[in-house]
Order: sequence, then structure tokens, then C-alpha cells
Amino acid sequence: MTAPDDLLQALFQRLKSDAKLTALLGGAGLLERATENAAFPYVTCGHTSAFNQDTGADNDADQLVTLHVWSKAQG
Repeated sequence: MTAPDDLLQALFQRLKSDAKLTALLGGAGLLERATENAAFPYVTCGHTSAFNQDTGADNDADQLVTLHVWSKAQG
């Protein structure tokens, strides 16, 4: 497993253990990939990057993770 994969696994585990977030999302709320029939609201992982912020070089020193929150709520 790579460092970004390890980070995502740990991040999703932490989010799934958050009772308030789980209550807000309900059911399957945290998804690695959304399916066509996923129940709203839910959170998916978007683009991830591993780089060194000081040098800009690609490596596992710094991680950038994008989370998407999907809802049918207005406002």
C-alpha cells in the first residue's frame, strides 16, 4: 500500500468513527466511490496528491486530499 492509500484508509476510519457525522450522513454516508443509487447525503474522496511542499517534488512527504460532500439540500 502507498502512503496516500494508508492516509485515505485512516481518514475514512476516523470519519466513520465520528458519531455526529455518521448521524448526519445516515446509512452508507462515507463512500470511496458513489454508485448511481447512492442515498444522499454522502461523502466521497476526490483527487489525492503526494508531494513535498518545500520543493514541489513528487513524494510522500505531504498529502493533499479532496473530499466531496453530496447533498440534495438547498442553501
